Amino acid sequence: MKSSYFSYLTDSTKGNRFPLVSSVKYSFFIGILTILFLSSCDRYPAEGSAEEDKILAEVYNKTLYLSDLQGYIPEEATQKDSIQISKAFIEKWVKEALLLNEAEKKVSKDLEIDKLVRDYRQSLIISNFEKLYVEKAIDTFVSDEEMNLYYEANQQQYQLEHTILRCRLLKLNNKTITPKDAEFMRSNWQSNNKMDLRYIQRVCKEFGEICYLNETNWHRLDLIKNIMPDGSINNNIVNNNRELILRDANFTYYLRILESISEKEPAPLSFIQEQAKKYILHQRKLKLLEELKLQLYEKETETNNVKIYD
Repeated sequence: MKSSYFSYLTDSTKGNRFPLVSSVKYSFFIGILTILFLSSCDRYPAEGSAEEDKILAEVYNKTLYLSDLQGYIPEEATQKDSIQISKAFIEKWVKEALLLNEAEKKVSKDLEIDKLVRDYRQSLIISNFEKLYVEKAIDTFVSDEEMNLYYEANQQQYQLEHTILRCRLLKLNNKTITPKDAEFMRSNWQSNNKMDLRYIQRVCKEFGEICYLNETNWHRLDLIKNIMPDGSINNNIVNNNRELILRDANFTYYLRILESISEKEPAPLSFIQEQAKKYILHQRKLKLLEELKLQLYEKETETNNVKIYD
């Protein structure tokens, strides 16, 4: 790298070279870093003392000062790391300043920058306030009755794109499972007895590749087919809620299908419960904000704070 942190911008069409910034000598930069990192008392000049600040780079009418680096370099950084971080920061700043300068020249004069900034600022302030207000005011509990009412009114909007099923599925490693545990699983893998379930969970943790024990959960049929041996799952097995125990060289598969729902049918409530809850809470949020706007309107229109002219 040259002694200057920045080389020159080349105009590829004319072959001319223009200096981006004044050359910054390495020794001068080390001096700046010494002030920045080794001073234990006055790390940065006090606000308003710009004449004591150090200029690191200039791009047209824009200036980067040493104090602008404050907070970007970790306290624990070594001097070498600090130099690298600072050089990267300066280079990024120069590139963005050049881009801004070019944009200011090319952007349409009709673009109402000040209005856009005001509108964006207003939007940020309102959005932040609404977020804080809703977090404090909203009731996030959704009752079963409310969920059921929503589902009855909207279930046709949730048609399945894939066949789904509830099942118990275990895929156990033949090479590592003990004979005792294998024998227990062959006899008791369907059990819902608490003691048996604890034993099954322990076997699954030690020897299971895949274990679906929560029989209330829904799974896509195509994903279940990918887990099971090729060709082992067909429509007859799915539609008749069959049970399978299959074994190959590496694994033993236990599958019990409890219920299936075909694609194009409405999804069950338990399958879309999280989506439904999010929608209900979103509507609740919108209602809260509309009520707040109305309250403010009614309150303030009774005072001189709001004046509406004919």
